[in-house]
Amino acid sequence: MSALVEAIEAKVGSEALATECRKENTTVLLDGAPTPHAVVDLDSSTLGLSERRRCDYLFVADAPEAGWVAVIELKSRTFSAEGVIEQLEGAPNWPMNGCRRRSP
Repeated sequence: MSALVEAIEAKVGSEALATECRKENTTVLLDGAPTPHAVVDLDSSTLGLSERRRCDYLFVADAPEAGWVAVIELKSRTFSAEGVIEQLEGAPNWPMNGCRRRSP
């Protein structure tokens, strides 16, 4: 396990971690995703986030060549670009102390 992924998992707690990215009938497959990785369900009530508009998931991975951080917003119906932008911009900016990637 990497220090980055371990720190994210410790900060959010196991209740906020997801094993898949799925909302309604839309899914993001994680086959081939860098490992180790963590997927944080930003709708989890255990995070206590106050932002009403935010993306669905935060994907964090740490591969030897690079760290990955990606926000994921799933849509299964008609949507507007403005609404999606608001949700992506609403991704939480919680304190990341202790979550810095260390050099190998």
